[in-house]
Amino acid sequence: ILIPMCALNVVKGMELSMSNMFDGCNSLTNLDLGSFDTSQVTNMSFMFGECPSLTNLDLRNATFTAVTDSREMFRSSPSSIQIIVKDTTAQSWIQERLGSGRGNVIIAS
Repeated sequence: ILIPMCALNVVKGMELSMSNMFDGCNSLTNLDLGSFDTSQVTNMSFMFGECPSLTNLDLRNATFTAVTDSREMFRSSPSSIQIIVKDTTAQSWIQERLGSGRGNVIIAS
């Protein structure tokens, strides 16, 4: 997996945070995070904030049960964003963060 350079400023010691991980990656269009283990991540605030070109996002193995802060997770994401998730629980969780009428959250086959 290639991680954009703008994501490299995220290391926060032992904190289980992905906050601001891709924030400001303006030219990022496709992102495959299908192999990320998110089972213990508690903070995803602004994770994809200010990513106006992000149209394809693969989160097919992500879980969100530990997340306690997801403020503005998809701030400025395009309304055409397509996100792949693993099940209906993840689908509902992501759709709530996107907001009504934004994006297409589909379950991986």
